[in-house]
Amino acid sequence: MINLETYPDLLIHRTEFLMVMVVLGVFASPLAERGPFAQLVRAGDERVRQLGTKLNRENRSAATLVYRGIVALALLLLPAIIVGAALAKPNLWATVVSTASILLWFGYCFSATAVFTLWRQAKQDKLPLELPNIAYLFADSHAVIRYVIATRMEAFAVGIVGGCFWYVVGGWMTMAMYLTLAAANATYGKQLAFGWAARSLFKLVDAVPRTLSRILIALAAMATPHCRPVASMLAPNWRVAVSKTLGISLGGSGPKGPEPWVGSGKARLTHQHLWRMAYLLGVATILLMASSKSYKLLFFFLS
Repeated sequence: MINLETYPDLLIHRTEFLMVMVVLGVFASPLAERGPFAQLVRAGDERVRQLGTKLNRENRSAATLVYRGIVALALLLLPAIIVGAALAKPNLWATVVSTASILLWFGYCFSATAVFTLWRQAKQDKLPLELPNIAYLFADSHAVIRYVIATRMEAFAVGIVGGCFWYVVGGWMTMAMYLTLAAANATYGKQLAFGWAARSLFKLVDAVPRTLSRILIALAAMATPHCRPVASMLAPNWRVAVSKTLGISLGGSGPKGPEPWVGSGKARLTHQHLWRMAYLLGVATILLMASSKSYKLLFFFLS
């Protein structure tokens, strides 16, 4: 049961804790990008893919595939609930593990070291056509940069903003469920019938975090050279918002299949676009931390 009298104080405590974790997560990115934690995240994504491969059969009717998609989602959410409940327990080991997990997760989402390395390689015209841990050969360096920008912006919206929002609201339980839904949507979402449950439920729980992400990106664009602040809020979806804000085009073939082209800007991206994206996310992250002060005022009036 939630104690409504102490809930605002709990939200403030969680917000302050997360803001510290966000700052430390930037510096923890070298540790999170490789090693056991990154392998654990990739193993989880692979499990999601394997479950979808096992249950999604083309010879089944649409109604059956919808039902199977619901079953798959339930099978994924159950472990997330168990893990979330275990990490939310008020004991020493749960506190240590949950704190380390959040720190490494934020570091993994930022991938600051990897982005800097790619920027340096692109500046020297030595950008490889293969990215670490991705079994896919890109067509050219421009396709690599388009992919990195799209994935890093999505990681900010889901992994950082969305993760923070749902942790503040309900702790580890809601954060774990949200991130599981995000993984399911990323894998199943494009499948019309089988992905209906994951796509619909994620769209519901992601509505507020995605709006917050758009606001942060729009504000950050005001302080980022060659960006369009208004474009983020007027765009019909996130990919269009990213492309219009940065003044680029996103799309083409990628590791998960062809993506539709969006945006009317330049598609042959260079290291300058990669740096612009990193600068934009840096400002947006600062604004996210600054917004914690407004949370305190809101919770003060609510209490």
